[in-house]
Amino acid sequence: MKCALISKELDAKTMNPKIIKAKRDQRYISEIFSKLPYGMIYKGETGCGATTLPIESKDNVIICVPLNRLIENKVEQYPNKRCDYHLQGVYSGITDEEIQDHLKLDQPNKFIVTYDSFIRLRNLIGDISDYHIIIDEYSELLDIYLSREQNIEPFINEIKDYENISYISATPLPDLLLPDFLKGKDIYKIDWSESKHYNKVKTIFLSESNKPIVTTKNLILNFMSNKVIVNNKRPDELFIFVNSVDIIVSIVKETGLPERSFNVICGRSPENESKLKAIESGIGDFKQNKKINFVTKTGFLGCDFYSRNGLKVIVTNVYKQYTKLDVNRDIMQINGRIRNTNNPFNDTMIHITNFDYQNDKDKAKELIRQKRDMSLKICREYQKETESIQNYYLKKIKEDNLYVKYNRKNNTVSFDDMKYKAEIANYLTYKVDYLNPEKLMNQYNNSNLKSNSFVVKEDEKIKSYFKSKTKKDYYELYNEIRENQFDFSRMFFDKKYIAIPDQVDILGIEKIRSLKYSESKIKTEMMFESREFQEAVISDLQTTIKPNDQRTTEDIKSLLQRIYDRLGMDKKATAKDIFRYWKNVIEKRIGSKNVFLFM
Repeated sequence: MKCALISKELDAKTMNPKIIKAKRDQRYISEIFSKLPYGMIYKGETGCGATTLPIESKDNVIICVPLNRLIENKVEQYPNKRCDYHLQGVYSGITDEEIQDHLKLDQPNKFIVTYDSFIRLRNLIGDISDYHIIIDEYSELLDIYLSREQNIEPFINEIKDYENISYISATPLPDLLLPDFLKGKDIYKIDWSESKHYNKVKTIFLSESNKPIVTTKNLILNFMSNKVIVNNKRPDELFIFVNSVDIIVSIVKETGLPERSFNVICGRSPENESKLKAIESGIGDFKQNKKINFVTKTGFLGCDFYSRNGLKVIVTNVYKQYTKLDVNRDIMQINGRIRNTNNPFNDTMIHITNFDYQNDKDKAKELIRQKRDMSLKICREYQKETESIQNYYLKKIKEDNLYVKYNRKNNTVSFDDMKYKAEIANYLTYKVDYLNPEKLMNQYNNSNLKSNSFVVKEDEKIKSYFKSKTKKDYYELYNEIRENQFDFSRMFFDKKYIAIPDQVDILGIEKIRSLKYSESKIKTEMMFESREFQEAVISDLQTTIKPNDQRTTEDIKSLLQRIYDRLGMDKKATAKDIFRYWKNVIEKRIGSKNVFLFM
């Protein structure tokens, strides 16, 4: 199979779409289509009414979206002067009775549902063959698949065979990232270049900063002093798009912003609510603007903001991977979030970021290739392997996060195309786009964003109120607790380091220190020490070695290395390893050679 991560393929094209040119006076999709066609629709612009058309049609409709905020935002818009239909949201917290009540209304059924609540809704409705199903922002399926696989995979399995679906996205996915279940569907791309409503030049000012959070803090302080001027105009409000509540809390603390001056739009969760208590704030209302409006990804995917004079500021930090944003999927969404057409900054953004000039993108690319090759190998060989090797493969799939789906009922495995492509998408965003300003500006230009760049050098250091513990700190902390026999609770560990106690218990702190606390090396050693790996090796050895066999040192090293390689274990075999797997074996000197006798 040809490697899908060759550089030329990363500049992937999109399958040939049917281009639909909007006329000069056309602004909304309803002026182009009387009904959205089935297949994939690249709408090209935000705010063009792609979901409005089916909501206000006479069809029964189910709109599927990634986030609750999108539902809340859209539900509040209906009924209105233009359309008296009631739109029913479906997500966690909405009862079956509310859904059944909506089905009794004297109007077409209109539902807007999160991806992971779709199956529940379908079960309540029954036959949905006469519904028009809309998958809004379907490219987000890739982004959320890695974190919500257990919820998203059943949704994909449910919808993949339906024909009555329109998949909507502002921008196209390249062939390289297109999930298999979407291949072969009709593609429509709307070209608004001749429309007078979308002919303004979109501009993004790239601010390269060695300390993007400090630069953001200084921008806020200047703004509060009325010193921020863009294109000879002074904004009245800032919308700061940064995908981290922790960073928002840090900025508010450092700038000393009073609670009445800022708003935080983020996902509703006990964790976020707890963090915001540190700045005496709660989760804000996106309809009530303040001078400073902080918005995480939940907001810029799900909220329509209205501001006559608000400026959009994007903040990313290469050392906080979750803050990095994809130009096509995220930044283009941000550009369209403020809906006022008379806002002088409507087509202007500022992007404050640093760059990972030292990032080894080739190493990341090679890791994806290795995971793909091992995943395909397991899919080919799983059914014909012994139970011990199958058990080891299942552990490896989980521990190495391979691109393999396991069907427990049938004891079968299959290649996980969605997971593979989601990781490639992450690779492109996290490892390529933020290597240097030229890479990022090239992505801007590909998305028809005019870009200007300038460099900011910050001398001031952020004074952290709480020193963040590193991974090394957690290893040493647990070892100290262990040696002194203190009571220990894993609740004190950051979630991402919860495996550390087991690693120290099994490998020992000296081994971990010798591995320089490397996550990948520690993971390999843990797999090497696992019961599943040892049983898989034993199972393989038993097909080759028989009692009373006699093997040289080189024979044993070669045999074990072959097994290690076959099982995907990145270790150099030694002849002494045989004692790990074969109980009754004797090493003795015969002539000039070391020989192993198997009993």
